[in-house]
Amino acid sequence: MISETRKRGNRFMLLGLALAVLSIFLITQYISQIKAEAAPPPTPTPEPLVAVIYVADTIVAQTRMVDVLMPPQGAGGEPIEAINVCDPSIEFKSPVIGRLQVCALPARFVASATVILTGLAPTELANADLVQLALNERLGRETTQVDMQRGSLLQVDALESNRAPAGMVEVGIGVDLVTSVGGRLRPGHRVDIVVSYATGAGDGKRTVTEYLLQDIEVVAVPSGSLRFEKLGQVQEANSDAAYAVLQEMAMNNRPLDNSVVLAVAPNDALQLIHMANFAEEVRLLLRSPSDHEIRAMDPVSIINN
Repeated sequence: MISETRKRGNRFMLLGLALAVLSIFLITQYISQIKAEAAPPPTPTPEPLVAVIYVADTIVAQTRMVDVLMPPQGAGGEPIEAINVCDPSIEFKSPVIGRLQVCALPARFVASATVILTGLAPTELANADLVQLALNERLGRETTQVDMQRGSLLQVDALESNRAPAGMVEVGIGVDLVTSVGGRLRPGHRVDIVVSYATGAGDGKRTVTEYLLQDIEVVAVPSGSLRFEKLGQVQEANSDAAYAVLQEMAMNNRPLDNSVVLAVAPNDALQLIHMANFAEEVRLLLRSPSDHEIRAMDPVSIINN
């Protein structure tokens, strides 16, 4: 009888313990729910913004962007008051700089062909001096190719990049796959120009190879030159890839010769044109982007027998 009573007491004890554990679990869940409801919602990740450039006043084709960035003037030379073109709802925007204004828009609304101003945080757009410097760096050497209306976005294809600096001229020279560094030249690259030519007569006749110009900027490469780059990327000259590039050239009736456009001083342009016309070869050497040293290089000559 006592054993049966003890067993019954043990069962009640286990049941009570189980109910206590369940109660603690339910109370803990309830407290956690209350805390979750009381906590503030998570802070949303800010949407990335990009700085785009709006035209604040009409700009005609063939206008230098350095002129566009100057304060506009009336017929009598008096300054014209600038008018904002950025939407009033846009939080981050610059003052009007010349005939342009920079606005920060969500990246998802900006097309790939739009000119993007980099290097400035959205909060820095209110600083006119910083924006002026950034615009000069991005656009200072470009020229408009089409008329632009007030309120339009500045587009990449509306500008022509890499114009020759003031006091310089642009000159094109013929190149091929060898003389153009395997077709790897692109606008903005800097090159040295080496020429080989014959001089003297009779027993004194010799062939000279020397540096003609150094640290010269490439300002343009015709789009047709891209086929050189394709061929230059082929590892095996006898591979199917090389054959495909050569076949494309033949099908499009494109000669292997092409040209690059360089920015040089007027006197240097005369020397370069003369050598391009009469030298045996004019070859371009691609420089490291950080190398601007002008070196004293002695010519190399060979006496022709």
